[in-house]
Amino acid sequence: MAKAKTFDFGPALKASIKAAGVPRGWSVNNHRGYVHLRVRKAINGKMSCWSKNLPDLQWEVGCIGPVTEIVSALHNAVSGDPPISLDQAWADLFSIDEEEPQPGVPTAIGGINWKAIGAAYYRDRQQNGKQVSDKTIQLERTYCDQAITVLLGKNAPSSPYKLIDTVITTGGWTDKPRARQQCVGAVNRLLTYGVAHEGLDADWILPQHQKVMLAGNGKAKEQREIAILSDVQILELLDSVPTDEWRNALLVMAVYGLRPEELTHLISKVNPTTRKLQLWCSYRKAAGGRTTKTETKPRWLQAVPITGPDGDVPANDLAAALNANLLPFPPLKERGQAVAQYLGRQKLWRNWAAAFEEQGKWLRPYSFRNSYSVRSHLRGIPGASVAMAMGHSELTHSAYYVTATTETTTEVYERILGAS
Repeated sequence: MAKAKTFDFGPALKASIKAAGVPRGWSVNNHRGYVHLRVRKAINGKMSCWSKNLPDLQWEVGCIGPVTEIVSALHNAVSGDPPISLDQAWADLFSIDEEEPQPGVPTAIGGINWKAIGAAYYRDRQQNGKQVSDKTIQLERTYCDQAITVLLGKNAPSSPYKLIDTVITTGGWTDKPRARQQCVGAVNRLLTYGVAHEGLDADWILPQHQKVMLAGNGKAKEQREIAILSDVQILELLDSVPTDEWRNALLVMAVYGLRPEELTHLISKVNPTTRKLQLWCSYRKAAGGRTTKTETKPRWLQAVPITGPDGDVPANDLAAALNANLLPFPPLKERGQAVAQYLGRQKLWRNWAAAFEEQGKWLRPYSFRNSYSVRSHLRGIPGASVAMAMGHSELTHSAYYVTATTETTTEVYERILGAS
C-alpha cells in the first residue's frame, strides 16, 4: 500500500517569515516535533549562533501564523532604536530568563532531570487511567525511587536493562521473585512514561525479551534455610550498632519477633486482659493466594526476653519507654526495606551472612523473627499462642517458621530429663 503524502509546509513558513521583513540568517526547523529558531549573524567578523525552541509551538501547518509573529517581533526588537540583545528581546517577549527544557531532554549542565520525570509520572499514575490505591502507589514509588537514586549516583547505567538489573540488586530483590517482577514492571512504566511524555530518548524503552529475562518466572529458587541468631549474637549485634535509634529498632524487632515493616505500626496502650501497658501492632499483612485474599489481624505483642550471660535482658519496660517517647527509631522512609539496607551496611552482619552462606543458610531481617519463635518454644509457650503473637496462622507457623534448633533441643531435653 502506498504511503499517504505529507504536506511540506516548510517553504510556506519560510516565505511567510521573509514577507514579514525578517532577513536571511533567521531560520526555523523541526526539532523533536517542535519549532526551533536559529539566528546566525556576524559579530566582529565572526559568525555567532543563537537558538531557542519556541514555547508550545508544534511543527505543523497551523504554526505558520504564530511563528511568523514571534520571529518578526524578535527581529524588530533587536533592530530597534536602541537595539537590544536577542536574550533581552526573548525575555521581554516571554517574561522568562531561560527556556525550561523538558525533563527528559539532556542539557549541557545537568543531564536528564530524572527527579522531574519521576514527579510527573507519580502525578499521572494517580490522576489518569485505572484508579490505583495509595498502597500500590507507595509500593511503586519504592522501586522507582530506587531507580532514580541509581540514576543520580556515580557511574549511572546508560541503558534500561543495566538500570533495572542494578535496581534489583541494590534494592535487595534478587531472591524475591514477586518483588523482582514488581520492580521490573514499575521501572519500565516510569521509563515508558518518560519517553512518551517527557522527551526521554526512545532508547530507554526496554525490549520485551529483556523485560522477561529480568522479571524471571515468578517462582522462588530452592528454599534456603533461614539462619537463626542466638541470644548472644543478638546482644553482640546490638552492642555493635553505633546509634541509639537503630539499637532501639533492632531490640524491639528481636524481643517481639516483628516483621521489619511493623516498626512503623506500633503504639502503647493498656491491654484490657492484663490491665498493663503493652505494645499494640496495627499492621495488616496481605495473605492468601491468587483467588483468596485475606489480611492478618492487628495484635498485642508479647515480649520474650533475650538471655545474656547475666540472665534475661529486661524487656517489659519497652512499652512504657515507647509511650513516653523515650524509644526513638530512625527514619524509616523505605519502611521495612530500610532495615535490610541498614543491616547490609554493618560489618558484623555481613560477616555473619557470609558464614551462614557457607552453611547454605540465609541471614536476613526475618532471622530476628525466627529467633523469637525458637525462644518462645524453648520457654514452653504453645505453638498456637506463639503464632498469634507473631501475627500469622498456626499452619503458617508450623510450615514456614523454625521452632527449634539443635542447641535448643538439647537444652530442653537436658532440662526436662537431666543427664542420662
